[in-house]
Amino acid sequence: MQGEERHLLPGADSDDDEDFDLDNTDQWDASDWQALEELSTTDPTQGLQCPPPHAGPQDASVTASDSMKSRLLINPNKAGTQNADRAKIQEIIYEASKGSPFFLSEQRKDAEATVKIAKYVAQAKEIRAMDLRVERSVVHQALSALQREAEAAEPRTIVCVDMDAFYASVEELDNPELKSKPMAVGGIGMLCTANYEARKYGVRSAMPGYIARKLCPQLLIVPLHFDRYGAISAVVREVFAIYDPNFSAFSLDEGLLDITKYLADHPGLNAEEAVSRLREEIFKRTGLTASAGIAGNKMLAKVCSDFNKPNGQMFLPSDPVKVRLFIDVLPVRKVPGVGKVQERVFNALGIESCRDLRENLPLIYKMFSKIHFQFCLRVSLGVGSTELDSSHQRKSVGCERTFRALSASGKAPSPMHAKLKEISTHLWDDIQNQGVKGKRVTLKLKTTAFRLTTRARTLESFVRSEEELYRVAESILDTEIAANPSMTLRLMGISLSALSSLASSSDPASPGISRYLKRPKTQPKDGDASNDDENDEAQAGVQTLGTTSTCPICGKILEGDQRAMDEHVGRCLDDAESPSLVEAASTGRGKKKAELTTANVGKKPCGHITTEKKVENGGGAADLPNLRRKVAAAS
Repeated sequence: MQGEERHLLPGADSDDDEDFDLDNTDQWDASDWQALEELSTTDPTQGLQCPPPHAGPQDASVTASDSMKSRLLINPNKAGTQNADRAKIQEIIYEASKGSPFFLSEQRKDAEATVKIAKYVAQAKEIRAMDLRVERSVVHQALSALQREAEAAEPRTIVCVDMDAFYASVEELDNPELKSKPMAVGGIGMLCTANYEARKYGVRSAMPGYIARKLCPQLLIVPLHFDRYGAISAVVREVFAIYDPNFSAFSLDEGLLDITKYLADHPGLNAEEAVSRLREEIFKRTGLTASAGIAGNKMLAKVCSDFNKPNGQMFLPSDPVKVRLFIDVLPVRKVPGVGKVQERVFNALGIESCRDLRENLPLIYKMFSKIHFQFCLRVSLGVGSTELDSSHQRKSVGCERTFRALSASGKAPSPMHAKLKEISTHLWDDIQNQGVKGKRVTLKLKTTAFRLTTRARTLESFVRSEEELYRVAESILDTEIAANPSMTLRLMGISLSALSSLASSSDPASPGISRYLKRPKTQPKDGDASNDDENDEAQAGVQTLGTTSTCPICGKILEGDQRAMDEHVGRCLDDAESPSLVEAASTGRGKKKAELTTANVGKKPCGHITTEKKVENGGGAADLPNLRRKVAAAS
């Protein structure tokens, strides 16, 4: 197969940035570590035989309906859903979705993925029959070099802090009666999150509300209150800044911290104690719980943050042997960046754990692109970045709308052109507010059959006016209409990229949710601002975070002001085929907002932050679900 085509793995799915949940029913103890050590080897290249799938290609015996049921389930391991009846949930979601435009679109995508996977399996069979000594040698050298690089790097202590069911928990804070009832936040079209009572029924984020009601008829759906979430998020970030002034917050409810310097400045404190204090401080100030993962890099910290949800933490020592033991039994789906389609590809090739991934690196090197080989190489050894990005450079400004079906027929301007004009007007306002200019105009179209098309045009000079922006987008739209006159759309969007700042623009972005995405202001060290030496210490050098946030439904990183955030979330929540139906809890939402003081702690003092899921083990603690079963499978 000389000159064979190398493939890019299918793209990651929208739910990947949050779905790394791990069952926490069992714990790791000393005997478990010993059992794994007996199976391990100090040579990371051992086992590079590119073995055939130990269970055969999984897709071979999977029916089309079973494949669709699995696809529609999204992530079955979301924290709080592990004990739900998976088969029952799959059946309900499948029947409730069947026949809808979304279902038909997903069915088409699933069929296309099945065809591609069959080709991958056939190609893998040919490759496994080849002489792969050269590929194994390349992989051997790459693994050895990466291991040396990791061992030589300066050790860091990275923490991923994730608020537990954040939006739902805020609603429960303001209306405590909701805590004992299955409740979700969002709308009948789409849910942003669900509390742990609702998750017992299989209800979760990124699920249409009407389907969630099929799973749990008594489900209460409450509307979003972004101002409230933003206010509490700002308080949480003040706590983050105590431990790392340069923390990276990539959503309202999650952040990455490098506490290496903090630990050096507090020699009597270890990582687990510091993070426990951090979580206690969050609870003291907000009344909300957080979970955390502590590890030597961002990838491992993210994975660990989901081990002991809710209200727990996990520490993975940076010891190379323990990292290797941990990563070997980790399912590939738990790795950040591996979505449901990539998981299907891996599973069809007999790759289920990261140990399988390492053993099949020669195959991956032969089949896929260089960038994906490098990704798999690093994952297989548990090597990840320790660099935290505390600033975000804006790459584009966009505006899009979801609406009921529009066609290009009728008198000019057609409904499509009228909608395009509306979008361009809103976008130009945002461009002016952001103080940027750009040369590349992109038009995004989604048909009523959920087929997505994007077309872009790069200009020689910057777009100078709203009218010019509209004319460029109109020209692109007219070309698409001419190619498909019967096209009907349900979504349209325009974005401007290849940006540059306006030299004359110094005005800040419009107020809104962006004001909550800034770091706390530096306080004078006069002894009056705070009685907490650590807090005063951390305030020095605090920087402003860019106006970015993450959509709680699709996981997309958003840039812009309050309106941009509201519009995007509104699109995700909107169901064009269903009337809007958003319900408040039957008890009603309290009019008085809870104050962010220790008065909120009331019934649950901060001393109740749970750490009992941690298991002491010499230099650190760790836990894995059903470990012995996984060890047997991995061996």
